[in-house]
Amino acid sequence: MMPSGPRTLAKYNVISLSDARSYDSPALYGITDAETGCVVYVGRTKNLSNRMKQYMNFNQCHNGGLKAWLKKKRGLFVVSLFHFGDDLYAAERLLIAETKDNLFNLQGGGVEPWHSHDSLPWMCGAGIRCPSDIAIWHLLRSDKTGQQKMVDGVRKTRSKMTILERCRYEVSVAMDLPRGFSNSLEKWRVRVEHKMVAALESHALVNS
Repeated sequence: MMPSGPRTLAKYNVISLSDARSYDSPALYGITDAETGCVVYVGRTKNLSNRMKQYMNFNQCHNGGLKAWLKKKRGLFVVSLFHFGDDLYAAERLLIAETKDNLFNLQGGGVEPWHSHDSLPWMCGAGIRCPSDIAIWHLLRSDKTGQQKMVDGVRKTRSKMTILERCRYEVSVAMDLPRGFSNSLEKWRVRVEHKMVAALESHALVNS
């Protein structure tokens, strides 16, 4: 079964995982269930071959739900290649917006939308980390001692924050992160800016 193409990015090809692993060019891709034709994850990459090799190593997958799905499928999936024109980043955002109701992860033995947690203002879904998660990821990859204790402390502090406090905290962390994370932060900003502004404005109205 072929996946249903989105309205704006209707042109696509479905290729085998083997073919995808030999495709060393930029791509806007959809991880696709070979049995149902359902696109379960959308992503973009400068080198599709390298990205597919990462997916075959489950521990390198950045999304817990996708990791569980990949383990279950054991490589039995195909790849949808979407035509993206001149702007790969913009095409990815458009494709996710148009297909988000059909993107799934596996949680608790069931199937739930990738974006089921999108209600909180600082959250993006689709594998895009918020600034504090970027900082945690960077810390855990470093060689510094005691990093797990520091990470646990950050997570405990975050869990006690109100929505407004967390919004302000994420903005503060974003401003303090090194310039090397600018691309990741821009992806996050574009996705959450309207939600963050709405949350701050709502708080201001309640307290006015």
